[in-house]
Amino acid sequence: MDSAHRKKLVRQRAAAKSSLTRLQNFIEVSECKLQDLQVRYEELPNILCKFETAQNELEITDENDYSLDRESFEQQYFQVKAKFIELSHPADTQGRSADNQGQVDNVEAGNNQLPGVNQARHLQVKLPTIQLPSYDGTITTWLHFRDTFDSLIIQNKMLSNVQKYQYLLSSLKGEARQLIANLQISHDNFVVAWNLVTQRYNNTKLLAMTHVKQLLQLPQVKKNDSTSLRHLINHVTSNMNAIQALALNTSMQDLMLNHFMLSVLDSETHKEWELHTATQQDIATTATIIQFLEARCKALELLQASQSTSTTTSQQSSTLKPKVSHSSHCNLATKEQCPLCKETHRLVHCGEFKGMSSQQRFDYAKQIRACYNCLEPYSPLHICATHACHVCNKRHHTLLHVNVQETSVSNEGFITSPSVTNSTTGQT
Repeated sequence: MDSAHRKKLVRQRAAAKSSLTRLQNFIEVSECKLQDLQVRYEELPNILCKFETAQNELEITDENDYSLDRESFEQQYFQVKAKFIELSHPADTQGRSADNQGQVDNVEAGNNQLPGVNQARHLQVKLPTIQLPSYDGTITTWLHFRDTFDSLIIQNKMLSNVQKYQYLLSSLKGEARQLIANLQISHDNFVVAWNLVTQRYNNTKLLAMTHVKQLLQLPQVKKNDSTSLRHLINHVTSNMNAIQALALNTSMQDLMLNHFMLSVLDSETHKEWELHTATQQDIATTATIIQFLEARCKALELLQASQSTSTTTSQQSSTLKPKVSHSSHCNLATKEQCPLCKETHRLVHCGEFKGMSSQQRFDYAKQIRACYNCLEPYSPLHICATHACHVCNKRHHTLLHVNVQETSVSNEGFITSPSVTNSTTGQT
């Protein structure tokens, strides 16, 4: 903390001390009327608030130890306060212990009027201290935390915003605390911090649907077991009461139907619905969900009809294309380059190939690894027609026919151990 800001806080704290000292001098050196006491007594909370604001900021942001200053001020403050109460009830000290204790408790509870001024004196019972609940971001405990914190801290006019901020930080845990962890502790930032927390977790729709989901996940009841039966009753009534406390405009019937319908939707449709209603504060009715689904159904029907028309048009255009004829001897394209003369025709139509002897044609077919039945390049996926040689009726091309004394033909149409004689007979 810079020295200028520290000096400013020290001056603010000193001003509060001076105000308290003047009140103390007033009640000690002068005879006070009851009305004067009441007016000055009501100023005590303001003095305390001013001191606490400056003192808290010094303790949080400065490295120096200010605990002795706090102790000194608090001792003086409570002495002055007790003196005010004593002067307002000039009675025998031996007979007022119980009554005065009740009246002091009344003042400590937040009543800024002196006991006995325009009100009947009565015995007060000191209640146990209420512990602030903690909140870690669990959606089902949000309402309890919000209402309790609002009642005990936010509505307490005795607390400064810096003190309220401290209570808020001490109550938040985990994700909820991280939400405001980067905000500096100051008078104005308390409102900012509280608004951030409420905007993040005060989600009525999520609260309602969470309780509906829990309501439908009923615990199992054991036979003749009062404990499990009581657990079921508490489970149903607690969730029902939580939904009713939200004061929704949507009926319980619609909440249940909404849950059933949304739980069976596909993820894309469910996502579109949540995006569609994200900015709406109220929970939609079942009729609204049906209207949304009806509109989406019509849109999908139009898309499917459009896609069906496109598919039909594509199929019709493909049937109008001219068919390409294929050779009966092979499943490969007919227009290809001849491997021998490099012209555009098949090997079986090559004049240079036909001018060779049968043995030469056989050797060339073997060299280029051609099919002996159709003379096309051979491959594992190769499929040939079932035609045979016109001379010997064996499974090979007629241009490869040879006169053999020992001839054997493999299953793929390969000829082995040929004894060659020339043949220029046409192809199969």
